[in-house]
Amino acid sequence: MRMQAVLMMVALCAVAGCSAPSSSPEPTTQAPPPPASPSGPPQIVSLSPSNGAMDVSPGTVQAVVTFDQPMGGGMSFTTRGGPDKYPEMVGQPVWSADKLTITATMQLGANRQYVIGLNSPNHKNFKNERGIALNPVIWEFTTGN
Repeated sequence: MRMQAVLMMVALCAVAGCSAPSSSPEPTTQAPPPPASPSGPPQIVSLSPSNGAMDVSPGTVQAVVTFDQPMGGGMSFTTRGGPDKYPEMVGQPVWSADKLTITATMQLGANRQYVIGLNSPNHKNFKNERGIALNPVIWEFTTGN
């Protein structure tokens, strides 16, 4: 009777896929899941000069915008508050290889307030790789002497 119970347990384990405990972990053959990608619109991680900065050095400046997810490669720097508040762009802005950062060379005058739109209701070319546009952002900073 006892032997039948043991054989019955072994048979059940064989059918159910039971295995004896192992002291070493089994190697996995499955790849880890891919990292979750952001599902919403892109967000700005940082701006340089920072939004609201005062006493930014005038002259030639590397303005940098960093996003939280890879972007599609387009851009919409727009004028806000009139052309006297928009900096002179030197050359074309350049995307980083990972499409997270765009750098624009700007010529800034002394004692000026600058207001730049990143996208607008009518211009939405800052989009992530899935085509979702950045919600419009106003970027303001002021130069010193």
